[in-house]
Amino acid sequence: MTRNTAGETRGTASSSEGDSSPRIVRSLQLMPKTAGAILTVGGLVVLAGWTFRVELLKSIVPGFASMKANTAFGFIASGIALMLISQRGASPTMLRTGKAFAGAAGLIGLLSFVEDSAGVSLGIDQAIFVDFGGRLTPTPGRMAISTAATFVFLALALVIADPAEGKRSRLLQPICVAGCVFPFLALVGYSFGVEGLYKPLPTQTAQALHTAALFLLGFAGAITIGPPRGLIAEFASEQLGGRLARRLLPVALLMPLLVAWVRLAGEKAGLYSTEFGLAIMVTAMTLALCTLTYFATAFLNKSDSERQVAHAAEHDLARRLQGILARSTSLVFMKDLDGRYVMASHSLEKALSLAPSELIGHTDTEVLPPSVAEALSAGDVTALTQGHASERELELITDGGIRQYLMVKFPLLNDDGTPNAICGIASDITDRRQVEDVLRSLNDELEARVDERTRELAATIKELEAFSYSVSHDLRSPLRAMDGFSRILIDEHSEDLSEDALRYLRRIREGAQQMGQLIDDLLAFSRIGRQSLEYREFELTEIVAEAFEVVRAAEPEERDIELKIMPMASIRADRTLMKQVFVNLLSNAVKYSRANPKTVIEVRCEKRAGARSAVCSVRDNGVGFELQYAERIFGVFQRLHNAAEYEGTGVGLAIVQRVIQLHGGEIWAESTPGLGATFYFTIAEGGQGDEG
Repeated sequence: MTRNTAGETRGTASSSEGDSSPRIVRSLQLMPKTAGAILTVGGLVVLAGWTFRVELLKSIVPGFASMKANTAFGFIASGIALMLISQRGASPTMLRTGKAFAGAAGLIGLLSFVEDSAGVSLGIDQAIFVDFGGRLTPTPGRMAISTAATFVFLALALVIADPAEGKRSRLLQPICVAGCVFPFLALVGYSFGVEGLYKPLPTQTAQALHTAALFLLGFAGAITIGPPRGLIAEFASEQLGGRLARRLLPVALLMPLLVAWVRLAGEKAGLYSTEFGLAIMVTAMTLALCTLTYFATAFLNKSDSERQVAHAAEHDLARRLQGILARSTSLVFMKDLDGRYVMASHSLEKALSLAPSELIGHTDTEVLPPSVAEALSAGDVTALTQGHASERELELITDGGIRQYLMVKFPLLNDDGTPNAICGIASDITDRRQVEDVLRSLNDELEARVDERTRELAATIKELEAFSYSVSHDLRSPLRAMDGFSRILIDEHSEDLSEDALRYLRRIREGAQQMGQLIDDLLAFSRIGRQSLEYREFELTEIVAEAFEVVRAAEPEERDIELKIMPMASIRADRTLMKQVFVNLLSNAVKYSRANPKTVIEVRCEKRAGARSAVCSVRDNGVGFELQYAERIFGVFQRLHNAAEYEGTGVGLAIVQRVIQLHGGEIWAESTPGLGATFYFTIAEGGQGDEG
């Protein structure tokens, strides 16, 4: 409960200031310093008048009472005190100094009051300047008794004034109001020529006109020290009363004085009798009051209309909020800083099996089992401490069984950033958690199946590798025998054989060699998918040159073959496999351009702008093919030309495609029959693997 009491104290202390108009508050903050400066300058001007014997500086208006030197010193001390005490962020030393100046002014007033009351002279009246007295100053150099008493009030106000709004400041406003009585009476007396108001007794000194004015200004500065409070807070408030007071107060202060002064001036000028003047005054006051009443009524009606519109908007907003709370499936609530519920959705009341009266105004520990109360209130401190939203999951036993909720709590903040309430929204995630559990179970089951399939696949691969080795070994032996015996028959017994027999033997030997090449290609194709890639950076120009040497060595020397190596980029890939790619593509280009007198092959590779890949191409001037069959040429054993005319196994381009795919690229072809073909492929930067 200590925290709540402190919060109430802070709220009471700052409520008026919080409701005050910022513009009025800024003006009030300047008032003490401004008043202090004017009091100081006013006192110095009067002292200059005494120093240089300038009556106008001492009395302002010829024939009026003059301000005494002691009074001027009192105003200087009071002005300095005002400026020091009202200084924002003033140090304790500065405050003590200001209060010392205020005490000095009060001491001057108190000594003068004692002199007038006891009829004695303490020797302070003409200690510095000589005054010859007069009708308004029976006692030369002595301030009026009303001035002395007012200085005591002003000094007391400045001594108890506290910029930080301490307890002693509660007496400040009554003292300031009481201290304004004598100066105000003096101003009225000067306005209407009533000497008794500024010089009550013939044997005492009169209070000067500018003395009364400076006193009122000094009390205005004193009463506005620190944040707005009391009368000042009501006057500066943005509420209806404060706004109306700021409009009516100047008129209420000035209108009676102005009307009475006009009436009195007319009577003195002989324009009308006393009775007629009184009637005119009553009529003018009545009209003025009726006018003020009209404007006040219009202002209140307008404000009330605005209030009704705002109230209707608030009522509509509250109705919509209640509708949301009544229909929301989430648990929505608001607590005060003590953890007491001030608002709760219907779903929360239903989940906790509590009526609104059993929940609103109570804390979790008062209405719920300890375990549930602890779960619900655990995040309150975290939300208040962190100052932002916090999440946590919790389980609640509701009328629907055990449910899981995702709770989000966050503080509601004042304009100054301090929290004033805690809000929470809890969403039922039971079904989602059940789905997640099912998905997790399915995922575990899937992973187990994948592991099992992986083991089976690994076993199958081993069997295939064993089969490949067996095929390679068992098929190559008879093929080598067929090729060898056929060659022996041709070389050593050709004379005993007919031409048909020799032709048959050559066909047998070519078939054996082709079968051996097919086995080699199939084994190479199967190995590509199983071997790991060894990435490294290299220049493609070197690879293309090496691949061309391999292809050119297999062709007759008399063939005219020209290789054009265009700009080539450096790539990061498996060097051995990339050489195989260019060997196969260049071999393909040489083979299918055999019918031309001159074979021209153009190779280029460039980096894509803004992409992490390179595009390579191999162009030839061979027979080409129909573009509609472009996809078929990358399949195993797929051929678009007669095998008798163009040798090959139909596996080379399939090997090329597999290598490019392993490097994260793609391959395609473009061609026109009789005009050659172009094979394009991309190589991703670094491929799909890591450097081996």
